[in-house]
Amino acid sequence: MLVDLFLGGPIGLWMLEQVDPADIGFVYTDDFDIDTRAGKLAGYRINGIHQAKLGLSVHYPHLLSTATLDRYVAVYNTHPAILPKGRCYYPVFWALWNGEPAGCTLHQIAHGIDDGPIVAQRTVPKYAWDTGGSLHRRVSDAEKGLLLEYWPRLARGELLTATPQQGAGTFNCKQDVFDLKRTAPIDSYSGRQLLDLIRALSHEQYTGLEVSIGAHRFEVSMRELP
Repeated sequence: MLVDLFLGGPIGLWMLEQVDPADIGFVYTDDFDIDTRAGKLAGYRINGIHQAKLGLSVHYPHLLSTATLDRYVAVYNTHPAILPKGRCYYPVFWALWNGEPAGCTLHQIAHGIDDGPIVAQRTVPKYAWDTGGSLHRRVSDAEKGLLLEYWPRLARGELLTATPQQGAGTFNCKQDVFDLKRTAPIDSYSGRQLLDLIRALSHEQYTGLEVSIGAHRFEVSMRELP
């Protein structure tokens, strides 16, 4: 039974290495590293015409259209949040800044954003010393664990039991994080709040809190000392 993969980012590249190309219909990606790696591995077909019954999205950066979803019996997705909290962008940041639960969800894709029924979730602990980067690494490990657990069933063509999301969700656009990074009202924050914002924005792949002093702009982030 073939499964189409929609892949992006480091976890998408990792997923490519975990599967047997014989189980894959097509790999859909616009990630250069994934495209290059798939081209070097024997047996992968890239960005072709949909043939599979099932699809799996792993950090694919685009919304799948209704027309695309309708070609499948089901498409599943991993998301780095405990849905319905943390829909859309940068949920690990919001888990720290807003005190939301941290973890990941495997869910079936519906026609909204991260609102499809849930197959499984894994919660990860948060610590007082966590930065956005350290928590992101644990959430990523939890996502990988979910994928390894459920991939064999998908590869057999099994439809996964999914339960509708319950309770109030949260939703944040990409711009919401950029606004905090660049224009947070830090003069009104307590020292603890300011430290927590710097901590949540500290990630090896992104700039931290951006502040202006006179005509100069600075980045403020947190790095653990050896």
